[in-house]
Amino acid sequence: DFRRGKPSCHIAFGYEYALLAGDALLTLAFETAVKAKLPADRIIDSVAVLSKAAGWAGMVGGQVMDLQNEGKKVGIEDIEKTDALKTGELIRAACVMGCIAAGRKDMIPAAEEYARCIGISFQIVDDILDVTSDTATLGKPVGSDDENEKCTYVSLLGIEHSKEIVSELTEKAKEALKGFDGDAGFLVDFADKMEKRKN
Repeated sequence: DFRRGKPSCHIAFGYEYALLAGDALLTLAFETAVKAKLPADRIIDSVAVLSKAAGWAGMVGGQVMDLQNEGKKVGIEDIEKTDALKTGELIRAACVMGCIAAGRKDMIPAAEEYARCIGISFQIVDDILDVTSDTATLGKPVGSDDENEKCTYVSLLGIEHSKEIVSELTEKAKEALKGFDGDAGFLVDFADKMEKRKN
């Protein structure tokens, strides 16, 4: 019901307006993509990537899996697949669209590996913070995974092992950037920041 210390949209304005806000933001993403000052083929390729990442084969599909997993005993493979879709696909889309916009499709495999690692580690950190943080720091209620009977990395592997996996994924993400031309410093810093985030 809270995000970043403030009432979520559905609490502040009601479910109907929250749903409409989500619809508006989704269509705004496509509007922004098609207005980019890029060759038409790059815009088309970018919109195709964004469509898949946001839809049933991406974020929406991952959110559905997340809901279906509540109250069920699922394994790490199921959790990783869910996290890769609901969080990782939009991160992957951002990275891949950057490669497309730059005219560097040859960099897409490295960008996808970076995004895969960041997406999964982001979600594991979320799981850790849900157990170890407090509402004031996190900006949203804690303990929701336990309350919703969700299997997470933390519930299956424990906090310390989950932290080790986050560190491994962060290193793999940074390793994927070694093939990038130019300065990938921002992406390296982003990976480190995601590992150490407190909210």
